[in-house]
Amino acid sequence: MKAASSKTKRFPDQRSDQKTIYRQQQMLDKYFGPLKQVFESVSEIVLIINHNRQIVFFNSVFSCLSVVDDPDNLHGMRPGEALGCVNSAIHPSGCGSSEFCTQCGAVKSMLPALRNKAGLQECRILRSNNSEALDLLVRTTPLEIRNHFFGIMAITDISHEKRR
Repeated sequence: MKAASSKTKRFPDQRSDQKTIYRQQQMLDKYFGPLKQVFESVSEIVLIINHNRQIVFFNSVFSCLSVVDDPDNLHGMRPGEALGCVNSAIHPSGCGSSEFCTQCGAVKSMLPALRNKAGLQECRILRSNNSEALDLLVRTTPLEIRNHFFGIMAITDISHEKRR
């Protein structure tokens, strides 16, 4: 992953097109097969992002927490966009491109995974739809499939712990 570009404050703004996202989904389907049921059985949010930080896979826990009405529309979005983060709407490039994203634990956790290292960060997302804050623990693990790099994100809602 390259350093911040002049157009964005934090990360490159390149995105994979929907055709590429679909091919990546197919690759993951072949790779994981029946293991997808495991991701559905856990209470954590599970995402798999591509090298452009776009969602290629998600479990139903994530789709319930997202601000998107149709879960099929989550593919290709970035996590902050799907969760309705107020900072993802500041810059046209979306999640990861505002000056506030330099402090985001979710973004800080994604970077190591896309560089073949595990990451762990806490993250607070202020949602634009209702000013609700999400406090999350974001754990990332690298995944390489046939020279394609992905990041597995396991996200735990720790809001209740933060409020105590």
